[in-house]
Amino acid sequence: MSSFHLKKFILEFLDRKNISEKHRRDTINRLNNHVFKHIGDMNIREVKKLDIVNVFRNLIYIPETARRLFNILEKTFKYASTLEIIERNIMVDMDINILIPQKETKNYPHIIDTDRMRKFLLDIENCNWRPYIIPCQLRELCTVLIFMQVQYILLQILFFQL
Repeated sequence: MSSFHLKKFILEFLDRKNISEKHRRDTINRLNNHVFKHIGDMNIREVKKLDIVNVFRNLIYIPETARRLFNILEKTFKYASTLEIIERNIMVDMDINILIPQKETKNYPHIIDTDRMRKFLLDIENCNWRPYIIPCQLRELCTVLIFMQVQYILLQILFFQL
């Protein structure tokens, strides 16, 4: 490695990986936007855990990007440790789930009674609700209804095959 600046080290590390040009470009854009502007000019030997933690404090609302960046930093520091450029991989003891909380999973109730399902679908079909629902509510409702219709169809198949 020609330099121990974190930015140059990560870029050289990415050059060694077998990734598509688009993936490389997207990764570098993420790094530029969130990592390099904070710690990119630091010597990789001088980067502390707190420096990494401070980078991820800014990423709490974009968990997918945070996880991708965490993986890149983790692999980069592992690579640097393997080459004995750093004495200890500071990423080993770090947990992304502590830095970036897991996204909450939404679970929707389901109807398994075919009569209730049939009545529910008929009620929806006969209801004049369309003008009163805002787009985000409609999108969530459609997602739930599609899932429920799939359940309904599967139940019909099961009942007719029995």
